[in-house]
Amino acid sequence: MATPLIIVIIFILLSSASLPYVITRSNSDIFMDLYTATNGASWSRSDNWFVSSDPCIPPQWYGIYCDDDDQQSVTKIDLAHMDLDGTIPASLGEMVNLTQLTLFGNPKLRGTLPPELGSLINLVIFTTPINDLEGSIPSSYCNWNLLEIFETYQNRFSGSLPECGGNWTNMRSFRLFYNQYQGMLPSSISNWTKLGHFDLSGNLFDGTMPSFSSINSLDFFYLSSNKFVGPPPDAYLYNPFLVEYWIGGNLFQSPFPSSSLCGANLTRIKAWETSQMPNMNGTLPVCLGKFPTLEQLWLDGCKFEGTIPA
Repeated sequence: MATPLIIVIIFILLSSASLPYVITRSNSDIFMDLYTATNGASWSRSDNWFVSSDPCIPPQWYGIYCDDDDQQSVTKIDLAHMDLDGTIPASLGEMVNLTQLTLFGNPKLRGTLPPELGSLINLVIFTTPINDLEGSIPSSYCNWNLLEIFETYQNRFSGSLPECGGNWTNMRSFRLFYNQYQGMLPSSISNWTKLGHFDLSGNLFDGTMPSFSSINSLDFFYLSSNKFVGPPPDAYLYNPFLVEYWIGGNLFQSPFPSSSLCGANLTRIKAWETSQMPNMNGTLPVCLGKFPTLEQLWLDGCKFEGTIPA
């Protein structure tokens, strides 16, 4: 007759046989994926990589930063200007403690963004500008509830932006200029109340703009060279610290109401650009010449009438 101990052991073995086989991979295994996928032998720097058994064990691996309190937790990857040559491995999505992923300025970094990175729920900063990446932003990235900085400018991205609802409400800098993004903007952008830098210039976005009435922290607002229609965006009404407002090269149709523009408290505005929009017409508000900090005023290629504000 089997003893109780043997019965328990058999029960555990039989139960575990029905469970998925989960492998917990080491940090060094995941970084080997990255090193291999991006031709690590050709990187401009790889100081101390694989010298120790783990990037969180001294000496520090170049570009890798760990939690001071948890020396097995990688929190930051900064491989900017490193001559990465290849694709982003999906296994980076296993580094769930990451708060920053920076792959800035690697023109030979190509391919698409892995949907698996959506598992990085602690991510605050995601920057991949000036690379050769393509495809669309995976909807799984809406899981990044803590995200504050999202920058993918100067790549070959396309497709529409995911509708993330209230999940990106901590966004402070959203810069996607010089890609091939298209479609209408998600209405949830109106909920990004901490937004300071917004740049969608040089894409193929269309449709009307969401309201910016709930945002009052904008410094820089760039929409030039897209296909937006309807009235010009109202960001100038609610952001007294706005420094630059560039919306030229779109299909906006309505003129700026004198009452609203002249009532805007633009105490820091330096550049106002509404050029190359043949559907923009009407009389220029006199107050455009009254903003004390204004240095640049671009109005060419429109159908405004009357005198230029002094």
